[in-house]
Amino acid sequence: MADSIPWSRGYFSAHFGGQKVGTQPLGVVRSRIVVRSLRGVELVPVQDVRYFLADQKYVTIHYGEGQTITTEVLARLEGEFEGRFLRVHRNALVAVQFIEELVRLAPRHFELRIAGLSERIPVSRRRVAAVRLALEARTQPDKSDAPRPPERVAGSSFPAPGALPPAYSKAPQRRRNLAGSRLGGGLG
Repeated sequence: MADSIPWSRGYFSAHFGGQKVGTQPLGVVRSRIVVRSLRGVELVPVQDVRYFLADQKYVTIHYGEGQTITTEVLARLEGEFEGRFLRVHRNALVAVQFIEELVRLAPRHFELRIAGLSERIPVSRRRVAAVRLALEARTQPDKSDAPRPPERVAGSSFPAPGALPPAYSKAPQRRRNLAGSRLGGGLG
C-alpha cells in the first residue's frame, strides 16, 4: 500500500537521496542564504552578512543592503558557518571579518562595534574571552610564514642554537644544592 502512494517514504528516498528537499549535505557550506519573504525570494550572500540576531523563533539577518527575517535556527547557522561567525551572545552571531572593536561600557559590560553599522551588539560576560581571542588571532600574522631556526641534524656535533653544553648547564644547579645542604641541612 505504501508503495502505491507517490509521495511515500520509499519514493522520497529514491528520488531525493533520503534528504529533505532544500537542505545541504553534510560538510557543504552555503554561499547564499535563501529567504522567502513578502518581497519574494531573497538570496543573501553570506560574505555580506554582518550578524544574525535571534528573537524567539525568528532570526534577523543584517547584511550590507539591509535586513531580512528567516526561520532558520541560530545554532544551525553557527555550526554551518563555524570560523566565519562568532557567537557573542545567546541570541547573536557576528561575522568576525566585520568586527571593528570590542568596547567596554562598564566593568563586565561589553559591546561590539561592527563595520558599516551604527548599532552595537552586546557581548555576554562569558563570551568576552572568546571574542578577544578571535580579535587577537585576526590581527596576528600567520606563524607558518615566519622564518624557522635551523634544525639540528641527527649525529651532528653542533648544539641547537642557544643551548649550553652539558658540562655548564648542570654545574650551577649542583653548586646551589650543595650550598643549601651546608647552610641548614644537617643536624650535627
